Amino acid sequence: MKLSSLSDKMENNNLDTKKNFDFNNQNNKLFKQTNSNKNMVKFQTVKGMRDFLPEDMIKREYVISSIRRIFEKYGFDPLETPAVEYAELLEGKYGEEEKLIYKFKDKAERNLALRYDLTVPLSRIIASKPDLTKPFKRYQISRVWRYDNVQKGRYREIWQCDIDIIGCKSMLAEAELIAAFTEILEGLKFKKYYIYINNRKILDGIARYANVPEDKIKDVFISLDKYEKIGKQGVINELKGRGIEEKSIEKIIKITEIKGASTLILDRLEKTIGINEGIQELRQLMQNLKKLNIKPRYLVNLTLARGLDYYTGPIFEIYIEEPKIGSLGGGGRYDKLIGKLSNNQDIPATGFSLGLDRLIDVLNELNLLQDKKTLTDVFIANVSEKNLKYSMNIATILRRNNIKSQFDLNSRDLNKQLNFANSLGIPFVIIVGDDEIKKKEVKIKNMKKGKESKIKISGIIDFFRNIL
Repeated sequence: MKLSSLSDKMENNNLDTKKNFDFNNQNNKLFKQTNSNKNMVKFQTVKGMRDFLPEDMIKREYVISSIRRIFEKYGFDPLETPAVEYAELLEGKYGEEEKLIYKFKDKAERNLALRYDLTVPLSRIIASKPDLTKPFKRYQISRVWRYDNVQKGRYREIWQCDIDIIGCKSMLAEAELIAAFTEILEGLKFKKYYIYINNRKILDGIARYANVPEDKIKDVFISLDKYEKIGKQGVINELKGRGIEEKSIEKIIKITEIKGASTLILDRLEKTIGINEGIQELRQLMQNLKKLNIKPRYLVNLTLARGLDYYTGPIFEIYIEEPKIGSLGGGGRYDKLIGKLSNNQDIPATGFSLGLDRLIDVLNELNLLQDKKTLTDVFIANVSEKNLKYSMNIATILRRNNIKSQFDLNSRDLNKQLNFANSLGIPFVIIVGDDEIKKKEVKIKNMKKGKESKIKISGIIDFFRNIL
């Protein structure tokens, strides 16, 4: 897609204005011809990216505010990072998923990329500011981009809700993350969900017990990470395809099929593979969760692997039983990532991320979000245009008291104003006529119940404060 000459003038005039740039060599058309006779153009969004109308944004803002409130209650502070990073920062961090990064060159021939997640940019900040007070607890609710296959619950521009704790080795950090997300899911009225937990050190121990060569251990992680999607036989086939011996595959599958209560799984696992630091960490994590009185929605799942390369310890993912949409979010410990970026000593770090888009899709499917076309609580309607000034004064009074309101801007008759308010689902309409002005009162119509009340202007604020 060629940059316009207007955009070129805003950059260095010495740069070549004829060069094209694209994301991952894809020609994303921003618009297309739809009516050759009239030469009309229909604009459309880029594949995998969406517009959100007010009724969509009202739901999204409600969910975001609910999540933000819990994050802040747990002592996490807000942080923001740029949408664009140097490609070099992101490369080599995501394993096989690296192919999903949106990469491009700017007009100065710099290799750039849209951020793939919020963790690596955070790690860049920590690496560049080693004197930040620790533990450093931050949250970020923002967009990331992935050139993924578009399907239900999977988009290319997505929102993530992240919390991270930097500078804490203790499993108390993981307990805080899981506690916060449990409260979020409970607050959004989820009933059938689980937070699966595992540990990369456990997976490493399983691979070594199964005599998997050192250079193939990562292949075991990658294959197990697909268990929920492709099932047992699919994982077996995947491991065979990656050159893992049959005897090793048999041992791996036998261990990952250990079922039961989380403590029993860990006990049986330890008897099989021996003493393992990852097992001890999960035991400590579960003890901490009990001390925090967290609902026992967390389960040890030995097939959980998390595909990203930077995980080093406990890992976790959120799954719901219905609808079957896959993981709602996940995370884990990444103690070595920051040190790699700064060529300095490792800094302990752990984080949890919730996918906002998939979360809202599920909430909609479960009818857990209210449909609203507007946030307006009160519409002020005029019987005639000469009452407009009085209506505007009422709007000013309401707004000064944080009551969301609007009045007619198009000089419509009363019926059309009422229809407008009704079409948006505005719950209350104030009707202003000559009699109301003379008596210094207003007529308030409850649009849902169809009932009308007459209230003195002096009592209007108390009326709405009691009812809204």
